[in-house]
Amino acid sequence: MRNPDSEAAKTVDKLIRILKREKERSGMSWEEIEKRAGVGKYTPRNWMESQSYPSIEKFIAVLKPLGLELCIRRIQDGKKAPVQSRRKTDA
Repeated sequence: MRNPDSEAAKTVDKLIRILKREKERSGMSWEEIEKRAGVGKYTPRNWMESQSYPSIEKFIAVLKPLGLELCIRRIQDGKKAPVQSRRKTDA
């Protein structure tokens, strides 16, 4: 069972909030995102309602139609960088 107070659970909750915000910004429906991502119907919506938690593969797949990617940073001097979203660019 997932401990809602664990660091991992807090990070997943932050990522899901970012996903929801970026979905709103995009103007796309969940149905369109699910289809473009190739994930099951209701998959990200279930994450929003805490009915299930994302696998890394499905989470990354859902980010792509929104023009987002997952980035991992090294913690410097014990200081954590805030979780944030950034649109993927073709630079």
